[in-house]
Formats: sequence, C-alpha cells, structure tokens
Amino acid sequence: MSANKPEVVAWLHSIRQDSDVITDKVRHVWGTPLGSMGEYTVALIRLTDYQRLQAEAKRLQADHEASRAADKARIAELGEELSYALADFDAWASHENNHPHEHLVAWSDRARAALAKTRGDA
Repeated sequence: MSANKPEVVAWLHSIRQDSDVITDKVRHVWGTPLGSMGEYTVALIRLTDYQRLQAEAKRLQADHEASRAADKARIAELGEELSYALADFDAWASHENNHPHEHLVAWSDRARAALAKTRGDA
C-alpha cells in the first residue's frame, strides 16, 4: 500500500459480483477489454490495507474532534477576555471627564456584536 492509496489486487465484475474476479496483473495484460470483460471495474484491495485505512480515518477523526474542542475552548476564553476589556472600556467611557472618540465607540459596538455571535446571542 502506498502512503495514501491501497494497491488494487483484483477486479470484480460490476454486474456479476457473485462471479469470478481477475487479478490486477491479468487486467493490465488484457488492457481495457471490450464487452463483458470490460466490466471488471470494481477494485478490490487487501483486507489489511482496508483495516489500516479505517484505523487512520478514525485517528484523523479523533484528532479533528480534539482540535475543534480546543478551538471552542480558546474562543470561549478569548470571548471572556473581550468581555472584561469591554467592561473596562465601559467603565472608562462612563466617567464624566472621558469622552470616547466615535471610532472607539464603533469598535466597541462591533466587538460586542462579534462576542454575541460567538455565544449564540445574535
């Protein structure tokens, strides 16, 4: 088996699947046969190759799920940090001597909207 693709060891007839099979070597000798011989199109691989591919797929799925869980945890952590930063901004902006620039207010509004999306509030 190559790194990504298992070796085809035989071919099964596409219609008569309870029939015989031909090996890959025979198929290559015949080339692309015409008629009923040309219908040996179902590739067969070794069971061990299939089991290896299945195990690799399960491992990749588990890695993906773990990565997504870590990403979600990090998003939640960043959302909490943003909440604290926005609270600090609100405290600063509410002080009578502070007049926040309109761009800061717009940024604050966009940050709140983004935070609401991450929490499913929007």
